[in-house]
Amino acid sequence: YCSSDTTILNVNAFNNIPVPLIGGSAVGCANSSSTYICSTPLPPGTSYTWTMIPANAGSIISGQGTPSINIEWGNNAPQVVTLRLKASICSGTDSSSFSISLNPAPAPVINQTGSFCSGGSAQLNVTGGAFAGYGWSGPGGFAAVVNPVTITQEGLYKVTVTDANGCTALTQINVQAVGDPVA
Repeated sequence: YCSSDTTILNVNAFNNIPVPLIGGSAVGCANSSSTYICSTPLPPGTSYTWTMIPANAGSIISGQGTPSINIEWGNNAPQVVTLRLKASICSGTDSSSFSISLNPAPAPVINQTGSFCSGGSAQLNVTGGAFAGYGWSGPGGFAAVVNPVTITQEGLYKVTVTDANGCTALTQINVQAVGDPVA
């Protein structure tokens, strides 16, 4: 006959699971993406179901069925979005909700003041809202974080603006020098 060591295997039944709390930013920006996680440690084998109300606020682009998702926000702002997470394992199920303020994306417009003549300068000014930050780039290594800016070269100028909600948008303008008058 054969003998062997005795092995004890503990099996845990999950009839009640902890509330699956949601972690992430309570502020979203239209036309951007955000990541949300289940911040409650849950056992392996837990099933995760994420939903957004209203459904047209954006799309879950990755992570459905896992403890972490990425949302691509649509342009339906401003509105309050409810993110729901339902976690299930065995016969245990629980859920939670998280409110997100979805803000509109900024709508910056660059205006040029004055004609840009070769060897001269012109001014570029961003309008379209009250912006908290500016990030300009342009030809010849041009960079600035103020508004308005004075330029001395023709070419493509870009500015990324940030509003008070932390939402960003990019716009650009192609500045060309005005030709000298013909005698």
